[in-house]
Amino acid sequence: MTAEGEELVDLFAKKMLNLANPIARNVGLEVTNAPGLQFSKLYGANNISVVEDHITATVPDLLA
Repeated sequence: MTAEGEELVDLFAKKMLNLANPIARNVGLEVTNAPGLQFSKLYGANNISVVEDHITATVPDLLA
């Protein structure tokens, strides 16, 4: 049981470090989707622009 508890502590610590240290900030996102495909939501994206099959947006922080 102790090993499992230690593994959970390590996993939690790694997750917290990832949240505190994004690998990129203000990432530009550009997507061209297949004809007929529609996005209903883009979670975490800002400044979303949709023109026909082309979507652009920004993502504030990109986590590992």
